[in-house]
This record gives sequence, C-alpha cells and structure tokens, in this order.
Amino acid sequence: KTDIKQIQNQLESYFDTINEDTAFLLSKIFYQQNKFEVAYHYISNIENSIENTQKNSFYKGIYLYYLKNYTDALENFYKVTDKEYFNTATYCSILCALFIKKYEEVDSLINIAKTFNEPEELMVYNSFVSLIKGNSNTILAGKNITNNLLQSIFNLLEILLKGNCIEEFNKALQFLNNINDDSIYLNLGNLYYNYGYFDLSYKEFIKSIKINEKIDITSLYAMNSI
Repeated sequence: KTDIKQIQNQLESYFDTINEDTAFLLSKIFYQQNKFEVAYHYISNIENSIENTQKNSFYKGIYLYYLKNYTDALENFYKVTDKEYFNTATYCSILCALFIKKYEEVDSLINIAKTFNEPEELMVYNSFVSLIKGNSNTILAGKNITNNLLQSIFNLLEILLKGNCIEEFNKALQFLNNINDDSIYLNLGNLYYNYGYFDLSYKEFIKSIKINEKIDITSLYAMNSI
C-alpha cells in the first residue's frame, strides 16, 4: 500500500540512468502489476530509435488497450509490422476495433489473422466478434473443445478481465458452457484470483471440489489466502 510514486522513485534509484532499455524494463514491471498508467508513462517518453520503433508502438498499444483508450491503441498497433509482435498486435487490434464498433476494420483484421495458421485463436476471436455483435449462434457452438481451443478461450478471457471489460468478459464466459473438462472451475478460479476477484474465485474452487472432486496445491493456497 505504498504510494505508487514512492515505488517508482525507489526502483529508479537502482539504475544509474533511465535509458531506453531501463524504461522498457520498468514499464514491464508496472504492467505486470496492472499499473498501466505508470507503464505507459515510461515508454511514452522514449525517443524512438530505429531499432525500437516497432517495440515502442507495440507496447504503447498494449498499455493503451488496458487503459481503454482503444482509438489510440489501434493507431499504435497499425504501425507494427515486425513478426515478433505482429500476431499479438492484430488480435488486440480486433478487440480495439470491435469495442469502438469499427466493424469493417474488424473484418479486415480477421482476414489478416486467417494467415497466421492459428485456427483455435481465430475460431475464438471470430466467435467473440459474433457474440458482441449480438449473434448467439457462434462458431464455437457445438464444436469439440480440444485442449488448445480451451487454452485459446482462457487467453481471451484473461485479456478481457485484465482490461476490466467486465460486460464483455461475462458474455465470453458462455464459451465455457457445456464443456466437459474438469479443469475449468480451477482455471477460472485462478484467473479470478490473479485479478483480485476473490469472492468469485472462491466460488469456482468450491464448485471444482463439489462437482469434480478436484483441487490442487495452487488453488488451496489461493483459498487459504482468500
């Protein structure tokens, strides 16, 4: 519960100078603690050198997405062409364009994602787009859910929950309906726990114990902590 500025000053004191590499490092540290404004502060002051232009645009886009500044996030993501960041930037761009209702751009981005050879991610994003547009008959309906597809669903759920997109998160939860996998309650419980939704987390752990008779040490630690 230390003042965030005091934490910044303490961390900065460990470095002789705050150069580009240090600024990226500090931005990632605060990003991992969901302090998106501070994370953005560090990289927004970086002078774009040639080698860091792509990296800077990518991370600016990520932090702006989590700050719900979808228009500016999209502007930064569209500057990214480097293959190291391109796929992730495209999926995040789909969400940004979707949330500001630029549906033509969403369709164009989905077409780009089709070239990635990531069928599970594409299926989940296609279904989510359909869901947000109000179509209940998503592509995932009636699909055999593989481990990879389930992981892709949870990847999206985490991005939504971390971004505090609660309404959209709750809609996406229906992707988990009727999936016969005894790890779902544990995974959902840990997801809620990681982002501070402790009451919801505890309920999912209890469901796992009662319905599937399944619990693990990580989840028990979380329950004890709650």
